[in-house]
Amino acid sequence: SGLPVARPSVSVIVVNWNGRDHLEACFSSLLASDQPTDLLELICVDNGSSDDSVALLAARFPSVRVVALAENLGFTGGNQAGVAAATGQVLVFLNNDMRVEPTFVSRLVDALDERTACAAARVMNWDGTRIDFVRGTSSFESRGFQEQYAQPYTAGMALAESFFPNGGAFAVTRRAYDEAGGFDPALFAYYDDIDLGWRLRMMGHAIRTAPDAVAYHRHGATVATQPHAHKRFLMARNALWTAVRNYDDRALPCVLPALLTLAGLRVAQDLVWLRTPVRDALRPWLEPSRGHRVPSSIYRTASKPGSQPEPPVARVIASLAMPELVALGATLQALPRLLALRAHQQQTRRVPDTEVLPFLGRPFEELDGRRSYRAAQQALVDGLGLRALLGLRPHVVLVTHEALRAHMSGPAIRVLELARALGRTVRVSVLAPAPLEVRDDRVALIPFDPARPTVLEAQAETADAVIVQGFALTTYPFLSALVTPIVADLYCPFTLEHLEQTRMSGAQAVPAALEGEAAAILGVQNAQLQQADFFICASERQRDFWVGTLHSAGRVNPRTLARDADLRSLIDVVPFGLPSEPIGIAAARARAARLARGAPAGVLKGVHPSIRATDRVLLWGGSLLDWQDPETLIAAVAQLARVRDDVKLFFLGVRHPNPQVAPMAVVERSRRLAASLGVGGSHVIFNDWVAYDERALYLLEADLGVSTHHAHLETRYAFRTRMLDYLWARLPIVCTDGDHFGELVRARGLGRAVPPGDPSVLAEAIAAMLDQSETRERTRQSLAAVADEMTWDRVADPLRAWCAAPAFAADREGEVLAFRARMANSFKASRWLKRTALRLGVKEGDVEAVKQWAPIRAGMSVRNAVAVRRARG
Repeated sequence: SGLPVARPSVSVIVVNWNGRDHLEACFSSLLASDQPTDLLELICVDNGSSDDSVALLAARFPSVRVVALAENLGFTGGNQAGVAAATGQVLVFLNNDMRVEPTFVSRLVDALDERTACAAARVMNWDGTRIDFVRGTSSFESRGFQEQYAQPYTAGMALAESFFPNGGAFAVTRRAYDEAGGFDPALFAYYDDIDLGWRLRMMGHAIRTAPDAVAYHRHGATVATQPHAHKRFLMARNALWTAVRNYDDRALPCVLPALLTLAGLRVAQDLVWLRTPVRDALRPWLEPSRGHRVPSSIYRTASKPGSQPEPPVARVIASLAMPELVALGATLQALPRLLALRAHQQQTRRVPDTEVLPFLGRPFEELDGRRSYRAAQQALVDGLGLRALLGLRPHVVLVTHEALRAHMSGPAIRVLELARALGRTVRVSVLAPAPLEVRDDRVALIPFDPARPTVLEAQAETADAVIVQGFALTTYPFLSALVTPIVADLYCPFTLEHLEQTRMSGAQAVPAALEGEAAAILGVQNAQLQQADFFICASERQRDFWVGTLHSAGRVNPRTLARDADLRSLIDVVPFGLPSEPIGIAAARARAARLARGAPAGVLKGVHPSIRATDRVLLWGGSLLDWQDPETLIAAVAQLARVRDDVKLFFLGVRHPNPQVAPMAVVERSRRLAASLGVGGSHVIFNDWVAYDERALYLLEADLGVSTHHAHLETRYAFRTRMLDYLWARLPIVCTDGDHFGELVRARGLGRAVPPGDPSVLAEAIAAMLDQSETRERTRQSLAAVADEMTWDRVADPLRAWCAAPAFAADREGEVLAFRARMANSFKASRWLKRTALRLGVKEGDVEAVKQWAPIRAGMSVRNAVAVRRARG
């Protein structure tokens, strides 16, 4: 990426053209930066302003270096002039109509590393209430989109990949900028950030958003001074130029026919628009002609021999109704230059388009909502095979009911690790209840308020697939109302857990309230079985159980069997996994973090007051749950304590991190039992909880991993996730037989599996595994072999394959496709109004702002409800 080892020097470049009114707020905020002053250079490039911008800078901001240009070279030309004058190792580009937080520069720099050479800022509107930019996506026509524009920002929201940075607020290393060729001065303005972002990715550099680097934008303050047709021309021309330059030799021959055909369609629609009476009636009111001077080179066309060129002021396209046609002409005229640039870029690129195009984000977003245009684009995409060519990265939303915090239990851990595993092939967003404490650059982690889940709903509406756990479809019914494939994660058979937790003994009468509660939970499960399109579970044994329930629910039927005789397309096995990263690396990172905050490097032996350096530690990973059997294990340790003083049982977590989980009765029973046997606190230690990132330290200091349970229905179908950590640490296991892992331990030689409920047999197995060094070594070798088979990257393969091409279940597909077809004919009036407003020069930001007005939102909600009701028939 070109980032130096020491704190880098930074040059902030601000391009200004007649923006005197913006400069005070912009540079005052930059001068308040927490970036060290000796490592911060502020540059203002003045693009030939006719106001007194330069005088203001000299009077108010003498420390700012001014690069004064004789004429307006546009955003790209101005920035290139600023780069030529800059001395920093990191370049930060900022619009003049922005102000920034004091941490803006330092947070952008912090986001850069060896992989990420470019970091975009989080840009808010001027008062900080709405999003201006958090992530940039592009269509295959190189048209850019600002995701979540005008939506409220949720504190703690982290956003991962962005196809391009916001050109008005981002940082890039000088080396990466130069390698990519920098801004193209010929573009002047608009989509220049897409072009640069594409070329950065061609050179192998990642681009991400730094959510803590915050800027505030007077949206459209500069654009408002330009005619709308001027903007449309530049956007159309620059999109074509970007595509011609940047697609590789494999992609361009397939994409170019679609680009030109769709551009021709838009030209034809412009011709129709010319004959629309509404246009002539409203255009003077919505877009008065402006006569701002711009360089003649922007619109230079071939002149007749001997003719005089028009003065620049007359070349501003203030009233031309066909900027798309002019853009095509400008592209043909510039073709020799474009082809020369293209040849150089394709020769120097480091990665092919197969590693670039999947990040586009919105490859097939239509530029026109008319049915005929959408049908034409669909035909081109299908006929030219563009879906396969572009290597789509579907957007997959994973929903968890547990917060992503330092202390996490199974559901949150599973969602986070599955998201990381899927992130290599799809674009992933994890939605979790606020607050958010975990950060990850590989996936977008987005908190939401469970009481007002508007953020969850907005994200789910953009998804190509939604993955849910537990009660999500019942708690958030709008998820099942989406016309989006749904994955139900059934790794935890919660109905069986509830039955075991509340099981009455003997001939006791079962209270009616308990029967009602069990029936309600079963109803949640059965509704989930009807609503999802794909199911995943944790083991083949679980799969047999769930196939039976699906059959009873009517989901095993002629249509699902016709698609797939063994039903793997309906339900497959995705167990809990273990990290691909060696545990030693994770432990070293956790150890360094502890030392940095003044904590000891060790956690158990010689550190905990009840555990000596020479003691042998039995580790119970994870939580204590009512359907488990820690009491037999405590009794076994008490037996061992009578003959040896070095065996210590450490329960990793007895206080569940999710406050919604009621305290388990088994915890208090276990404490009382340990105390009554004289081993509580001395040989049996109950720990509250361990941070997820620190668990590696506890695993490496342990001598055995233990897990015990009763013989009952929940046991047979359970998947004890703590056992994966034992595999990760190559920690020999002593456990109860009868569940999935008990059989695996016995079959693969991972330790000892004993019958349930017998403390003496369990104590004997523990002593043997602690004392027989040769057996322990053989066990570690077996653990290593099994661990290699169970990393998250491997176990997620069935889900990864499904997410690459999300599909509705065979027995739901016909109904959904019919609904979509009926919905496609809805909202014609809304589309016409928006299309007309944009053609008349109304800024898209203003259109979106109007849609946020409460009466309009209410009307849209009613309209949507009516349309959905009609489409559902």
